[in-house]
Amino acid sequence: MNTKAKILVVDDDPNLRKTLADILRVKGYEAVLAGTGGEAVAAAEEGEISLALLDLMLPDMPGLEVMARIKAISPLTEAIILTGNASMDTAIEATRQGAFSYLLKPYNMNDVLLNISHGVERRQAKEEIIRLASFPRLSPSPVLELDATGEVSYINPAAERMFPELATQGKHHPLLHESLELIATLRQGRRQEVTVNEVAIGEATYEAHINYVQDSDLIRICVNDITTRKRVEDVLRKKEHLLSESQRLGHIGSFLDDFNNPMQWSDEMYRIHGVSPDTFIPTVEAVVDLVHPDDRQQLQEWIAVCLAGEKPDVLDFRVNWPDGPMRYLRGWIEVVHDSDNRPIHLAGTLQDITEHKLAEEKMKRYSAQLEEKNKEIQDALAKVKQLTGLLPICASCKQIRDDNGYWHGVETYISKHSEADFSHGICPECEKKLYDELDELKDQNI
Repeated sequence: MNTKAKILVVDDDPNLRKTLADILRVKGYEAVLAGTGGEAVAAAEEGEISLALLDLMLPDMPGLEVMARIKAISPLTEAIILTGNASMDTAIEATRQGAFSYLLKPYNMNDVLLNISHGVERRQAKEEIIRLASFPRLSPSPVLELDATGEVSYINPAAERMFPELATQGKHHPLLHESLELIATLRQGRRQEVTVNEVAIGEATYEAHINYVQDSDLIRICVNDITTRKRVEDVLRKKEHLLSESQRLGHIGSFLDDFNNPMQWSDEMYRIHGVSPDTFIPTVEAVVDLVHPDDRQQLQEWIAVCLAGEKPDVLDFRVNWPDGPMRYLRGWIEVVHDSDNRPIHLAGTLQDITEHKLAEEKMKRYSAQLEEKNKEIQDALAKVKQLTGLLPICASCKQIRDDNGYWHGVETYISKHSEADFSHGICPECEKKLYDELDELKDQNI
């Protein structure tokens, strides 16, 4: 956050103080006014002063004494001495005691403003140096530095606690040994960007943020313990793998549509649609294009019903794979709302039921064929009259006696008791007998 630099104007001339204050405010500074040395010291005690413009001759104490007391309160405060009674000795003494510059009255206002700007910048630079210098020491995370020879030159307290062997093992410690090649590359290229390297030590995993500090020609390494994070990531990866495998084995894909961006698809969604995540972007329009033309209107109506606040039934529809075959899918869908009942996203699952559908159709065809055959059998059986029980048959003429005691030829009896029809022919034995008799008749006529 940018804050205005606070400039303390110390002079016993009220008109000069007001003029300087007005100019400083126009230039973007905050002005604090003091007519005596005591007022100046009190102002320094009340708030941080970036720079003090000090008249060398004040009514209650010398300007150099005021500067010394202000610096005792705020060591980083810069001071510019203003005087109309200049001498080389006072200039040297003012510089020796820490004055940033020394200007003579009457002074050029541009010179004053330029010196103020440089003084404020110097104060800010000192603050930055202190901040950077204190960062490694005060950081709750391990910080270490390597000098130009590659040896460990600094270890902060947090690093000493976490890696007690680091001081004795130096660059041979696992934390550094795994990163030596990377460190050498950074130093050789004098690259100042931060490079991250993961290092496993025993059961723990650390993230080393390595950067080259050009001004100091050193390598600074900040270390984070990411063991817990890695374990959580590992658990999440296993769960994601389990979910992915479950979807793959069950041919079930899941999707989510937040109404603003392309839909989020699981891996199985791409597989059951026959497309690749590298080439296919699942927008609503692209997905509808995959659906069989005869099923597109039904799918759009199904989605519309869901968006209207109802919970639609499952929907079976067909999709055409880019390489030709048609697949059957079964979908479940719902809209998820926030606490104010505003729709957040559309979520659902799709299952590839092609094999089930084909088996179902095959079973229907088989059942129809079976039913047709069964009807044929039933029709045939309806025409059959079974002959059962004991049938008396003559041993000589082979006639059969019916239940009323009458004798009938076999053909007559069977015709009365069944739906059988007869065709007539001659069996081989009878045929032989007839030919034998024919031959005898021919011989007799000769």
